[in-house]
Amino acid sequence: MTGEPGAGERTWWPQDLRWGCVLVAGFMAAMALLGVWMAVEAGRSGDLAVYAVSLAMVVLSGGCAATYVRVAGLRYLRLSSRITPRRDESRGPGLEIPTSRYRWPIVVFFGAVAVLGLVLCAAAFARRGTSPDPLVPDNGFDALWLGAAGAMGLLVALAVVGFGDETVLTVHRGGVRRRTRVRKLFWGRTVDAFVPWEEIVEFVPDELVVGSTLEVRNPVIRIRTRTPRPLSERLPYDSDDETTVMAYFLVTEPNALMDLLRTLRDNPERRELLDSPQVCELLRPPPLGERFRVARRMRRGAKAARRNAPIRRDVVAPARRTDSHS
Repeated sequence: MTGEPGAGERTWWPQDLRWGCVLVAGFMAAMALLGVWMAVEAGRSGDLAVYAVSLAMVVLSGGCAATYVRVAGLRYLRLSSRITPRRDESRGPGLEIPTSRYRWPIVVFFGAVAVLGLVLCAAAFARRGTSPDPLVPDNGFDALWLGAAGAMGLLVALAVVGFGDETVLTVHRGGVRRRTRVRKLFWGRTVDAFVPWEEIVEFVPDELVVGSTLEVRNPVIRIRTRTPRPLSERLPYDSDDETTVMAYFLVTEPNALMDLLRTLRDNPERRELLDSPQVCELLRPPPLGERFRVARRMRRGAKAARRNAPIRRDVVAPARRTDSHS
C-alpha cells in the first residue's frame, strides 16, 4: 500500500540528499572523536575540568553530527519499533504512532552547554588564572561569560522538559484519533480529538518552513472535516474545520503516513487491514535510495516546468502603457 518504488505521485515531501550537510556531519563526528581522545587523556592525568569539558564536547559534537545527518536526508531508515497495534472497543482496531523522542537530544545538547560553561567558569575562579590549561579562561570577565552561557543552556534544557508537547496519532477502523499531552511546567492537560472517516473531506499536505539559508521543510498533515470540530478537541494551530497533525514529530515516515490515510479514506474496504497481525508493515518506509531517486525526478521535473513556462506579456504591457502617459 505504501512506499511503492517509483510512486512519485505518492511523495508529497521529497527527501533530498544534501551533500554539504553530510560533510558537516562528518566534521562534527571527527570533533566528537577528538573529544573522546581528550577525555581519555584528561582521565589519565586526573584533570577533572578538562575531563568534563571533553565529555561536553563529545555530546555537543555528536548532537550536531546527528542533527546534520537528519537534515542531510538520512532519516527514517527503517520501520520504527514504537509503532504498535491498538485495539479500542468503540473505534475498532488501529495503528498507534507516537511522537519521536526529539526533546531528549535537545535536552542533552543544552545540558552539555550548561556543563561546559559552568565547569569552565568554576575552574577559572578556583584556579584564579594560574592554570596552564588553554581551555580554562585566565580572567574573570571571560569566566563570567562562560558561566552565563552555561546558565542559559540549563534554562533552555529545563524549558524543553517543562513545555514539550507529546502527540500520539492512532489510525482506527472507525476514524483518526489525535491525543496531545500539553505540558506547561507543573501543569498539563490532554487534548483528545477523534474524527470519524465519514467526517473527513480530505487530508491536505502542508509544511512548516524553518530557516532561510539552510531551509528545512517540516511535513504537516491537515485533516479537513465536513463540520466544525468542538473547541475541546482543538489545539492553537487547529481551525474550525481542520485538525492539524505535526507529522514531522511522529516516528513514521510522513509520505507513508499520508499514503495510508488517503488510501483508507478512499477505500473503506481496506480498513480491515488494520485488524491484520502485520498491520505495522503498512507504514514501512520505501528504501532510502528510492526516496532519493524520486526526489531527484521531482526536482528535475520542477526545473523543466519552470523553463518551459510561458512568459505572460499581457501582465507587463499595461504597466508600460500607463508609464508612457504619465
